[in-house]
Amino acid sequence: ILIHGGCWQSAINLDNIAMLSAALARDGIATYSIEYRRVGDSRWPDTFRDVGAAVDSLRDAAKAHPLDLSRVVIAGHSAGGHLALWAAARAKLKPGSPLHDASPLLPRGVVSIAGVPDLRSAAADKVCGSAITDLVGGDTTRFSETSPLEMLPLGIPQHLVNGARDPIVVPKWGDQYLTAARKAGDTVSLTLLPDAGHFELIAPAKPAYAAVKQAIAAMLAAK
Repeated sequence: ILIHGGCWQSAINLDNIAMLSAALARDGIATYSIEYRRVGDSRWPDTFRDVGAAVDSLRDAAKAHPLDLSRVVIAGHSAGGHLALWAAARAKLKPGSPLHDASPLLPRGVVSIAGVPDLRSAAADKVCGSAITDLVGGDTTRFSETSPLEMLPLGIPQHLVNGARDPIVVPKWGDQYLTAARKAGDTVSLTLLPDAGHFELIAPAKPAYAAVKQAIAAMLAAK
């Protein structure tokens, strides 16, 4: 399952990640690119409910295609990396939460590609302007059920692929998340690409693609 980025904003849709999706499919990885309502055309909790519903809809797709639902990996880029980590944590959400699903489809692993693991820090740094605050309807107490860092442990293996030259998702966030997730008991690894920025990670023509593909393939192959 592939989740596109774009600052959670309505102006950017899944076309943003179409080249990566096509490349993974050409390389033998069945890829399910999902869409969701975003800031500018939605209100809390639409984005999260849409992502959860889209992930769960893979069960319907598996009725028509030879998909093994025990071998599902969720990967996302940038804002989509945040949503991929969040989608893997949905089982932690309590019945009283508007984001709760009784039987969420959970992956065997998550690959965050230049993802945002800590909404609170990103909002404080004004990443994507006011989009993160808007994403939670202006109520930052909701970070407790939307920010992966604050939902640890996720209970599912995670691999972060980040660019050392990324000016948007700065490398220190990956390091901080890695430390916190491991301390919480999660299995997490981090690949830091020295010559990559933010967008090279979803460009199949760039060297960074090999690391992204390897991370996804390794999660799919894991026992």
